[in-house]
Amino acid sequence: MPARVGRKTNGSHRSDAVQRLLRCPVADSEVHIGDDPLGRLVTRKGGQPARIYLHSRLEVYEQQIEPLNIRHALLIPTPTYELKLASGEVERSCLWSMGGGITYKKITMTNLAVSEEVNPRQPYINMNRYLLGRARSENARLGESIFHFVPLFHPKLDNKANIEEFLNDPLTVAVKVHGIATHTSPADMPAWAPKLLSRYDKPFFFHTDYQKSTYTRSRAEGDIASANSAIKWAGWVAKNGTRAYLAHGARLDLGVASMMEKSGKEDLVVGVGPDLLLNHERERLAKDVNYLTALLDMFPSKRVLFSSDFAWNITPNSEEVCDWDSKRRVVEGAIGLGIEEKEIEGILMGNAVRFFKL
Repeated sequence: MPARVGRKTNGSHRSDAVQRLLRCPVADSEVHIGDDPLGRLVTRKGGQPARIYLHSRLEVYEQQIEPLNIRHALLIPTPTYELKLASGEVERSCLWSMGGGITYKKITMTNLAVSEEVNPRQPYINMNRYLLGRARSENARLGESIFHFVPLFHPKLDNKANIEEFLNDPLTVAVKVHGIATHTSPADMPAWAPKLLSRYDKPFFFHTDYQKSTYTRSRAEGDIASANSAIKWAGWVAKNGTRAYLAHGARLDLGVASMMEKSGKEDLVVGVGPDLLLNHERERLAKDVNYLTALLDMFPSKRVLFSSDFAWNITPNSEEVCDWDSKRRVVEGAIGLGIEEKEIEGILMGNAVRFFKL
């Protein structure tokens, strides 16, 4: 796409515009909730990989509602999680491993024993029900409908009735597939899935990835990352006539930007977060450039949705600190590109309200 040309502002007007926009309401389109026992693999300075552990607690996220003026937030279970059940048991589900094919496992732990179930049906059912309940109870406590819900869906292990349970709930606004966590790809999506979501007029929510030859992973991880590229998910959306949110800025894939430019439909949107981490891990982007600048310049403003990607919104090289300045960076970056204030307001909230019908 050609470089964006817009109205530039002088120093004082720019400062005033930044302050006005920082007071604008926000719809955070990607908020993960759950304790992640497996940790997250990040790249430290010098290119060294490291596994960090930063649990995604709703009570931590709620501390940012007032400072960031968050009016809507889409809650999504972490793709790997540890959940304490009412029985007192602790569940870890959808752990996959290689060896003569992919094997999925659910592990249930008590003080006395550990049990293991191979290829469990409806692997996310308990976590989905738990987080939907949290969204409902927190909305009631706050006295306003801030939290919406996006259940996790496993293309191989879930069935239609399982997903329909959540689609029938008014808090559900989309359905997420995390291809890396489930070791699945567009090729594994059942034919009934896009038809079902179209009937309920709900979009899919896809994790996207990118594999460069310079990025070191195991062969299994590299293959599944390539299979979950943004352009492959965008092609699946076009083929099936559905709608989808492509997380992580579609990894700055020019092919996706070109599809958006040619399409007269608003069937694809991209999420911003986590911008600091994505800019730090450029080996997982299609272009080795400043992530946020390229994202705002590459995609039409009405297709860009603000997201923190809590709790992946970490400060690179830190194991404990969440970054909450992405709203400011989006505002300042968009103004620097000459994007109109009304369009920036759309990025912050209006686009999400329209796409998810909040």
